Amino acid sequence: MPNNWNGDSKLMFNIHVKLDTDFDIDINEIENAVQQELIDTAHLIEKDAKRSCPVDTGRLRNSIDTEISELEVEVGTDCEYAGYVHDGTYRMPARPFLDSAAETNLEGIEDRIADAIARKLWLN
Repeated sequence: MPNNWNGDSKLMFNIHVKLDTDFDIDINEIENAVQQELIDTAHLIEKDAKRSCPVDTGRLRNSIDTEISELEVEVGTDCEYAGYVHDGTYRMPARPFLDSAAETNLEGIEDRIADAIARKLWLN
């Protein structure tokens, strides 16, 4: 499973990129291209997770959000029962709304990031 829920109150999916800085061009342009691809992917994961999240009161769905930092994004929820809904219990089947959204939208992310970098290199 790509999520990192361990029974605490957060269910998050994290994407972090580390770039090698041995380029003869402005690394900021590369970082900006990669950051934009991460943001776009994170928002797709958030949207799909909200779409597939089971709804009773709407609290869990409304708590799903994206946090963005430098070359890193996290999509998840701090709703205290999210992990139980997502992973299931002995009384309730798993409904992996975050895993399914991440798996769908992460497919090909390496190629999309490589393409974004190539576009920046090509333009310089």
